[in-house]
Amino acid sequence: MKKIFFAFIFIFYTSTLFAQLTANGVHKAYSNYPDIDLIYLFNGITNSTEIVYQGYASNIKLYKFDNLTTPIATYSFTNPMTASASFSPDNATGYLLDVDSTFTTIWVMDYKKYFPVFTSLTPENSPEMQCSSLKLNLVANVPLMQYKSVKGKTYNMERLFNFTYNTKDWSNGSWKDKTLDYQLSLPKTDIYVTYAPLTDTKFNIVGDQFANDLMIKPLPFVESTLYSAVAINCHLQSTSTVRANDNEADRPTNPIPAAVSAPFEVFFQSNANKPLTSNFDWQYFKNNTIMFSRTDQDQRYTFVESGTYKVILKVSNKYCSCTDSVNIRVTSSDLQVPYVFTPNGDGMNDEFRVAYKSLVSFKCWVFNRWGQKVYSWTDPSKGWDGTFNGQPATPGAYYYIIEATGADGENLNKKGNINLLRGKKK
Repeated sequence: MKKIFFAFIFIFYTSTLFAQLTANGVHKAYSNYPDIDLIYLFNGITNSTEIVYQGYASNIKLYKFDNLTTPIATYSFTNPMTASASFSPDNATGYLLDVDSTFTTIWVMDYKKYFPVFTSLTPENSPEMQCSSLKLNLVANVPLMQYKSVKGKTYNMERLFNFTYNTKDWSNGSWKDKTLDYQLSLPKTDIYVTYAPLTDTKFNIVGDQFANDLMIKPLPFVESTLYSAVAINCHLQSTSTVRANDNEADRPTNPIPAAVSAPFEVFFQSNANKPLTSNFDWQYFKNNTIMFSRTDQDQRYTFVESGTYKVILKVSNKYCSCTDSVNIRVTSSDLQVPYVFTPNGDGMNDEFRVAYKSLVSFKCWVFNRWGQKVYSWTDPSKGWDGTFNGQPATPGAYYYIIEATGADGENLNKKGNINLLRGKKK
């Protein structure tokens, strides 16, 4: 039988003690719920479980919510400076504590009466529906935790459980293992996973927050059998062969710029989450017209014609697919030839070089005034340094002939004079 008893502590204090409530037994007190001052949650209510008041009081009255006209205990203190009182609570019961007409409402619960019991957690057998999300069926007994206000209104206390599973995450250019962890509000039987896992995994439910607050070990939990993932993802990544020629306009860099100069070699990587991905379909378009398709996991291709390109990747397996794409614009060709160069070793205009973009073939010959060839080359990024047979060539006018073809098919042949001036090195 529950007992109510009060004890007196006669200790002299120079200042007034403020009223406070504590409890004996493993418990957690909550003060953030509507229409109630305190909820005491105990990990088991026994004959030794007590809620204790200590503080300044002349008169204390204790009521139950179901009878607010007749107190279950009334006490007066001849020395109100140090009054102490305790009572043994019942589960699912509300109390009103009146301390000198200051009222505190208390609800008491025994967590063992609401302990969750999990039976199974099973992913639904519908792989064709699990490319982006999936549903799990939970068999469990998770009782509602409720309390009442002093006016008799019933409130539900949300029970939050940790839900975890493994997946893959694309980060800094590679796939990495990742554990997703978020909270579920139970009870319910259908668990919806909004991000389908990208790797085989088990699903776990652990908790709730009240069991964690009460430091119950081990926490209630349920784990599914191993789920065979079907969802796939891809991250098309394109990297180019970088050219650092300062006389080439729109030259390729990484990341790839909006417009590039041909010839332009690109390595395309699908970056799909293998081994779930089994099929790779690449489609290459030029000016919205398909050129060809390929089926390798990764691709390497050199763009040699000007135009607007789109490369579309579609990866798939029996149930799911993922699509990604990249746009590339190869600029029209151009070739500009200087009138003079000054090979004096000052690091400025020391070579006869052309300025160009999107050339797919190039040849240049340089002749002296007697028609003798003094130099030739086939790489437009390079040039003539003003030497002949290992010696500085004589200053003056030289004649050049250039045969060049652009990526757009343009004939860019040129001929003319280039003036070699030595000047003075600065």
